Amino acid sequence: MKQRKLTERPAGGPPRAQEAPRAEVPVLGIVGGLASGKSTVARLLSALGARIVDADRIGHETLERPQVKEALTESFGEAILDDAGKVSHERLAQAAFGRPELVEKLNGIVHPSIIAEIRSQVNALEREPGVPLIVLDAALLMETGLDKELCQALVFVDTPRPSRQERAGARRGMSAEQFGKREQAQLQEETRRRAADFVVSNNGSLKELENQVERLWPELRRIAAQRSVRR
Repeated sequence: MKQRKLTERPAGGPPRAQEAPRAEVPVLGIVGGLASGKSTVARLLSALGARIVDADRIGHETLERPQVKEALTESFGEAILDDAGKVSHERLAQAAFGRPELVEKLNGIVHPSIIAEIRSQVNALEREPGVPLIVLDAALLMETGLDKELCQALVFVDTPRPSRQERAGARRGMSAEQFGKREQAQLQEETRRRAADFVVSNNGSLKELENQVERLWPELRRIAAQRSVRR
C-alpha cells in the first residue's frame, strides 16, 4: 500500500467539511487505538497554540456526579467504588468490558453527560477570540458520532498493537486480557485510519512524533483559514 503523506486525504474518502457543520474555529478530532498516544499528540498541538477538549478528564469528572454514580452502583454494584467511596475507573472497566451488553449499559449511563459537556466546551472555545484550532481528544470519538457532528478533520495516531499493549501495561497496569477486552469495545484500527484526513506514526521517539506534529500544524492552519462559518 502506498504510504500517504501527512497532508493527503485517504483515497475515496469524502471531504471532512461536508460531514460536519463548519465552525468559526475548526475542530480536529484525534483517533487511534487504546494507548496509541492520542493525548500526547493533543499536548503537542496544545504547545503550538491549539486548545484541547479532553474527554477522558470529562469522563472522570462525570463519574463523580451523584446521579451518574448512583446509576452505576445500581447497575454494577458497590465493588466499583474505591476505598474513598469514589467510582474507580479501573474497577468499573473490569466490571463492564468483555460483555457487550454491560458495555452498552455503561455507555448508556455515562455517555449522555460526557457528550453534553464536550459540546458545551467546544461551543465555549468557538466563541473565544484568538483560538486557532480546537483539538478533541476522545477515545470513542467515532463510536459516538462526534467526529461527524463536531469535527472538520481527523488525525489518526498509528501505533502498532504490541507497542500499545506494552504501554497500557506499563502506564495503566493493564493485563493483556484487559487490553483485549477494551479493544473489542472499540472500532477496528483500519476503520479509523480510513476515516482520517491525516496520519502520524507513533512508533519512535517523542522527538520524532513532535517533528511530525510540527509539520502537520501549517496544514491545519491552512484548513483554519479556508473553513469559514456556515451555520
